[in-house]
Amino acid sequence: MKKKEVREVSSNVSKALAHLGSTNSPLDDSSNDLVEKCSLILDELRTISILASAQTEECSHHIEAIGKDLKELKSLLDSLDGLAIYVAQKKEQLAKLEKLCDLVEAAKRK
Repeated sequence: MKKKEVREVSSNVSKALAHLGSTNSPLDDSSNDLVEKCSLILDELRTISILASAQTEECSHHIEAIGKDLKELKSLLDSLDGLAIYVAQKKEQLAKLEKLCDLVEAAKRK
């Protein structure tokens, strides 16, 4: 239930309770039971509203933290991609140097 809906229900129940209390005739047992149930439900709705609001705020903070973590992870992955390219280049250069060394060694033997 949304905050607005909770407020509307709370307002309607409060108005109903106020109306019942304003009548001059005493309430019978079933009306008293109804008033008590409405009062309990109203308290429960307020509690649910407070809890939902707190949990929504907590979720919002978690979403922000996850967003920051995802940005850091993307940065790390970009760095790893750069490192992989660097390592591949160095391997290629090393292979060329090894071939050159092999050629020099072969030339020395002749």
